[in-house]
Amino acid sequence: MSRFVKVTLVGSTACAMALLISNVASLSQEKAIATVQIDDNHLRVTEWRFAPGAATGYHRHDHDYVVVPVRDGELKILGPKGEVSVAKLEQGKSRFRNAGVEHDVINNGPGEMVFIEIELKDTVIGRE
Repeated sequence: MSRFVKVTLVGSTACAMALLISNVASLSQEKAIATVQIDDNHLRVTEWRFAPGAATGYHRHDHDYVVVPVRDGELKILGPKGEVSVAKLEQGKSRFRNAGVEHDVINNGPGEMVFIEIELKDTVIGRE
């Protein structure tokens, strides 16, 4: 039987704790496989493959991006303040996200999850 304690942290302490928790969790998890298909001045296209339980590791998106699921699947998202959410992705149904997103992404399903991520390099955090 496992027990969980909910702790609320604020500001940079919360971000640091989320990063630490994500990194510790990732040590015991298989890493998702990223294959960059295109990388030029305007965009980066990456295929992500996740075995069940595999994770990207905690990261921040510096550009707007689009995720295009190649397969149906469910991802667990660990946010910067320790929040956990679940995203159900459907094959071919794209999702757009703005730059600045910070998270660890983990395959929460029983089978392999695959999606294409398209980063729009012309949209950089801080660019006017």
